[in-house]
Amino acid sequence: MVMLGMIRVLLAAVLAVGLTADAAAQAMVCGRHDAFVAYLDRNFQEQLQSIGLTDGGLLLEVFVSTTGSGTWTILMTAPDGLACLVAAGQAWETLPAVKPEV
Repeated sequence: MVMLGMIRVLLAAVLAVGLTADAAAQAMVCGRHDAFVAYLDRNFQEQLQSIGLTDGGLLLEVFVSTTGSGTWTILMTAPDGLACLVAAGQAWETLPAVKPEV
C-alpha cells in the first residue's frame, strides 16, 4: 500500500507542477503489467472494470476497488507488456448507463 501511495504522490506532484508531456512521461511509474495487476488486487482489492484500445494501439484499463473504498487506478499498457500508471485516486463512482435521446 505504501508503494502505490508513493506512486500516487509522485503522479500528483508531476501534475501539480505542470511539467511538459515529455518530462511527465519520464517521471511515470512503469513496470510489468502482471505485477501491477497483482499489486492492485493484493493491496487495494482493485479489479478490472473497463478496458479499451487507444488509437495508438495501447491498452487502457480502469481498475476499481471491489470493497467499496472508492480507490481506482488507470493503467496504459504497450503490446510488449510494459504498463505505466496514468492516474490513481479515490471516490470512484460507477454511474448507470444513459441512453442518448433520439
